[in-house]
Amino acid sequence: MGVDIHGWIEIKDLGKWHSVFNIKPIMGRNYAMFATLFDIKEERNIGIAPVAPYRNLPEDAADITREQFELYKEDAYGVSRIVWEEIDELLKCPKFMDIIDGAWDLTFSIMYLLAMHYGKENVRLVVWFNS
Repeated sequence: MGVDIHGWIEIKDLGKWHSVFNIKPIMGRNYAMFATLFDIKEERNIGIAPVAPYRNLPEDAADITREQFELYKEDAYGVSRIVWEEIDELLKCPKFMDIIDGAWDLTFSIMYLLAMHYGKENVRLVVWFNS
């Protein structure tokens, strides 16, 4: 059985987090990315310590993100989040660049554009997994 990723890109504006993009419809099963970012399917790790393993759902998660998570809560695991600032650092690593597929390229591009407007620390990806 495969592992699926669910989640939202969120922005922080005027002190509150807002869900702006649901990643589930575009994401495939990029296990190397799951392992490298979130320590899911760790046997597929590319030799970089997982950046954001098991950070849990943020206390201040956006309402839509929280509502969507509640739908999967029973079967969800690997709940975490990562801010654009952390991803931006990873993009300097050639090994990381090699595992970016079309869906992740789109996700990171959206996060980049949002970070240019809202700031690197005000854009994050909140995720969870299920099988």
